[in-house]
Amino acid sequence: VEVSEVTAGLTSTAQPELRLKGALEYPRAGDARELLKVENFWVVSRHSRVKLNGEIVQGQAMKIKAQASVEKLAPTDIDYFVPEWPLRRDLTGNLSVDGPLDALKGNVELVSAGAKGAGKFQADVTGNLPRYSASATVGGIDLHQWLANKDIAGVVSGTIEAAGTGFALHRTSGKAGLEVRST
Repeated sequence: VEVSEVTAGLTSTAQPELRLKGALEYPRAGDARELLKVENFWVVSRHSRVKLNGEIVQGQAMKIKAQASVEKLAPTDIDYFVPEWPLRRDLTGNLSVDGPLDALKGNVELVSAGAKGAGKFQADVTGNLPRYSASATVGGIDLHQWLANKDIAGVVSGTIEAAGTGFALHRTSGKAGLEVRST
């Protein structure tokens, strides 16, 4: 199946309404490997726009190679997935993921309101609880602007590292080196 353009809308209670538009490809019968491919596949809500490109290949092991270009990711939409998200600025940037499910590697770059963040991660998502490690550098985060709180001021930069199994706090370890200027 090769579809040059598919358009759909998704609505669900207590979730943002999404519009989807892009190209999809699934292999013909007899292909040695299964493949789902998306090209210029836009996911758009009322406040955010993200473009996806990539493929999922099923051979000896499932592999993913994908990129997401975040044109705009609004705090309103992040709140649906991370309740009480404290940051109040739109994000832009890129995310890439590559590898088999037991050795996924990825990069992320985000920019917003003068702040920049870049990081790398590795993950094994084949078990009941995913195992992961990640490192990131951040800079230029103006707390007054980001938290929309007039009582807090300062500009944060530094490094963050985390590793764990699952997402429960007691299964996660991490360290951070942060500097706050102009407090």
